[in-house]
Amino acid sequence: TAKEVTELFASIGDANWPTQNRPNVGGTVRGMCLGLVYGLGGQGFKVSKVSESFGAFTALVTRFIATSLPEDARGRFTFSSVQINYNYAAKRHVDGNNVGPSYIIALGEHTGGGLWTADRGVVQCRHAWAAFDGTVEHETRPFDGQRVSLIAFTNNGCEELTAETAA
Repeated sequence: TAKEVTELFASIGDANWPTQNRPNVGGTVRGMCLGLVYGLGGQGFKVSKVSESFGAFTALVTRFIATSLPEDARGRFTFSSVQINYNYAAKRHVDGNNVGPSYIIALGEHTGGGLWTADRGVVQCRHAWAAFDGTVEHETRPFDGQRVSLIAFTNNGCEELTAETAA
């Protein structure tokens, strides 16, 4: 449930959230990516270190996504990756490696924090899934409080996966 996932994220603790270098959204951010990622330094597409190290965590988050998406998306929307951001407002950017729609939800006790998109304006995602096109310019609107966003998307490298990585 959203409550269980929110409690799981809270249990990580402010100081223990991993960081990522993401220059396209503003530099170093607290967060992680589950599932398929592109490994820098010639590694190519691979399963994220977080997913490899914390399989039960990854399974819980992906099960939450699969069971809580809007009914019309369940079973129809597939995703290879989940970006989780902790108390971070992404700067205006375009997701150059995404294909198809993305879905976002923002959990936690916060106000504000909607997703602005160039084609739709502000999309409300507080405690509710919202579909958007990650290849269109977008950014997180300002917020107060604790906000953990989950973005489920399909990486354009899916077609290049080895059978081992896909499994």
